[in-house]
Amino acid sequence: MYNINMSNYILYKRKNPKGIYIALGISKGYGKGIGNLVGLGYWEEIKEKYSLQNIDDLKPIARLVPVGEDKIEVKTKFFQLLNPTSVETNVKNMGIKLGQKKLTIYQIG
Repeated sequence: MYNINMSNYILYKRKNPKGIYIALGISKGYGKGIGNLVGLGYWEEIKEKYSLQNIDDLKPIARLVPVGEDKIEVKTKFFQLLNPTSVETNVKNMGIKLGQKKLTIYQIG
């Protein structure tokens, strides 16, 4: 009845005993399932690596990936698009320096 040709990837989530597995796929139409799945990995690993908060943050990035036949190219393009949006944090050990500064101020030690 309806012939809907989807031209971009959508985010596919599947719950496993190990966690939520994420893949990109192209919809075959309403109620017909998803085709051309490209596995990305488990949500917890991607969340830690790219400092993401919510799984829905990946949906707009999935739409930007150009549809291709080679799964490796699709996967690398997705992670290239994801990398600039992730937040990089630098952790610095300020506790020791603050402690030493306070000790020198109060002339202790």
